[in-house]
Amino acid sequence: MEFRTLLQLLKKNFLFIILLTVATTAGSALYVLRKPPSVDVSVSLVTNYESKSDNSTAPYYRFDGYYPFLAAERYSQVVVGVLKSASAAQDIFTAANVPLKTKNVSDLSKIFKPQKRTERVVEVLFSSDSKENGEKLAKGLEIFMKAQSEIASKASGEGSFVVTTSAPVIFPSPTSLIIWIAIGLLSGVVISITLILILHAIKKTS
Repeated sequence: MEFRTLLQLLKKNFLFIILLTVATTAGSALYVLRKPPSVDVSVSLVTNYESKSDNSTAPYYRFDGYYPFLAAERYSQVVVGVLKSASAAQDIFTAANVPLKTKNVSDLSKIFKPQKRTERVVEVLFSSDSKENGEKLAKGLEIFMKAQSEIASKASGEGSFVVTTSAPVIFPSPTSLIIWIAIGLLSGVVISITLILILHAIKKTS
């Protein structure tokens, strides 16, 4: 198709492009404005290892605290991996007594987003539909990590893994109205031009 022909088509259907773009933009804005409010939550976890004794029964966890520090650092990696699992999300919601809104395994594994900040500090980010449920989930996370630490300690046999959980930091999720309006505008223009070209091609071949 020649560029001149394309310009003529766009000029001829200019009103259609405007109307469809306005409709998609209004739909995007309405979606954001009617979207239920949510909050973003951040909880910090600090891993530690406590040796049962300093005598010869625990020779690998001495030397001025180096080996306990190393064990705690490696356990933080385990914590990151566990929190990325769907089963962990389900257990945390159960412990928090907050109903799950999804049963999809892939979605469950994306609810909690653990990120290592230092060797023994893991920040866990997640969203909730209210401040109250955000606080409940933070408490559920604390209960879950305590249970996981007890399991890891039994497997170790030499000492105890401990995870200290900070108080949750909760802020309202930002509403990206401008971004959604831009998406609506771009979608309207692209969809309308695509429809015009498809209809033109159908008329040309018929």
